[in-house]
Amino acid sequence: LARVAALRLASLCYFVAFTVAFRQNDGLLSERGLLPVSNYMARARKFLGTPKGVTMNLVRQYPTLLWWAPAGKVDSWLKATAAAGMALSSIVMVVGGANAPVM
Repeated sequence: LARVAALRLASLCYFVAFTVAFRQNDGLLSERGLLPVSNYMARARKFLGTPKGVTMNLVRQYPTLLWWAPAGKVDSWLKATAAAGMALSSIVMVVGGANAPVM
């Protein structure tokens, strides 16, 4: 019972966090945002000396799924990852349990 309650509380926190990200990513991290994520990723590539493609060193140093986003589609990937996080956390909240890949 305590494990189920703890998982539901944690999933509620995750749901709120992903909802906030879903609503605020446009103003903060999109191409027209305060700190465009594409600029950050370009600086990370330059710092590591990785001109093209996705390398393990790049993913290890700067872990994000956005490395695999096609050029010009980063904004939609930001929305999709936040929506996926909202969906997974709501499933855990309703079911009250989760397996290892979801957690």
